[in-house]
Amino acid sequence: MVKSDRMAGFFIVIAGIYYSWNAFVLPVRADEAFIFLKSIGNSWHTIAPAGLMEYIIQLSAYLEHTSLNLRMPSILFVSLSALLIFQFTYGLSGRHGAWFSMIIFFVSPPVTYAYMSATSASLFILFSCVYLYSLYVIVTSENVHIKYYIWASLSHIVLISTDISGIVFIILPFVYLIFQKKLLYNKAYMITAFLGLLYTALFVLLHVFGLFELFYKYPLAITDKKIYIYILLLIVYLPFIYIVLVFIKNKKIDNGVYFLFISAVILFAVSLLFNIFSTYDVRLMGAFLVPAIILSGYYYEQFGYKILLGIFTTVLVLTSVYTNVSKSSELTPKYMENTRLYESIRLSMQDFVTYGESVFTYDAGLSSVLVYNTFPFIEACTVYECLGNSGVFVSQNKEEDLGKYFHNVKEVNIYRGMSMDRKTTVKLYFYRVDGLKIPLNTKNINQ
Repeated sequence: MVKSDRMAGFFIVIAGIYYSWNAFVLPVRADEAFIFLKSIGNSWHTIAPAGLMEYIIQLSAYLEHTSLNLRMPSILFVSLSALLIFQFTYGLSGRHGAWFSMIIFFVSPPVTYAYMSATSASLFILFSCVYLYSLYVIVTSENVHIKYYIWASLSHIVLISTDISGIVFIILPFVYLIFQKKLLYNKAYMITAFLGLLYTALFVLLHVFGLFELFYKYPLAITDKKIYIYILLLIVYLPFIYIVLVFIKNKKIDNGVYFLFISAVILFAVSLLFNIFSTYDVRLMGAFLVPAIILSGYYYEQFGYKILLGIFTTVLVLTSVYTNVSKSSELTPKYMENTRLYESIRLSMQDFVTYGESVFTYDAGLSSVLVYNTFPFIEACTVYECLGNSGVFVSQNKEEDLGKYFHNVKEVNIYRGMSMDRKTTVKLYFYRVDGLKIPLNTKNINQ
């Protein structure tokens, strides 16, 4: 391994340590708690499975419930993705381009957000890198080892089972046949391409018969502010905008990166449709940016444009910081401000909620973060969905009419806490409740 590779590995480790610290400090988000509770089979049975990531997250049930333990798989997956992107670009263009691609990857808002989120996005990004790398080797090499076909095929299974948008990746090998017809006579290539169709058909059949839910649903949307999403998307797509500008200026695509350019265009077009016509998780966008990020490093090595790249990189960094730490950002964690409050709330609740009981709120997200940070095996509930009928009801306001939801209600505690910056006061009311009146699962929390 050359010196530059060792330095890149050291850089990735340092970045992983930095994000591990952030993962420890930042409180668990509602969607992370949703997936954890769903994965251990305790709560939110109306939510569809999160694919392979759900089984990986189950492992954290055996560890102490901290935000770092929950997010550690995501940190590892994104770190491996960065290493693969570095090696991929290094083989194309050399050291400078590889470093640039890796840095662009690290500061991309979807990637920084996926880095510290215990969701399927990090796994989706990693296997998109593996899939694109394997397919690139297959279409650009004469004698291809069988392992690359196996990696491409297995990666596709993971992509489809992790998110519905993984289906997009089956398009790439067939579109590329239009530009390189000799691949029609490559039996291994065609088998790999058709296996992708077979996997997709299989998962669709499982979905139709109710055995596997392709459309993963969070019971919350990232934002309802369309203008915010559109501006964020414009910034997220800056690596793609850069490679298009370079192409327009130079009016050529090198044969060695032809596949990557086609992949970047296809993934851009399809992901844009996802964002326009649906509420798409911005963290998954990191997977669709992979070919554009690799090409950015390649074009940087070939053509420069340092001023333009400096501006783009600065905008990406500022946006990443804003979307991760600003209280006014739609992507910033809600409900609680810091982990100290979680510890304090845990002590406040332990006297009147016991193993096997439930935490009720009006909001599924608040129930989830309270349960994750309080006891390992109690049920997160709303008044509309619960597998139990007794426990504690938590509200941010004093409640006067809980009797319409429960047969027995008794106020037991009022929690008051101060945020870390000493500017925000958190007040929660705790009620001992018993006898839930709403029949089991009469309302889907995704509605």
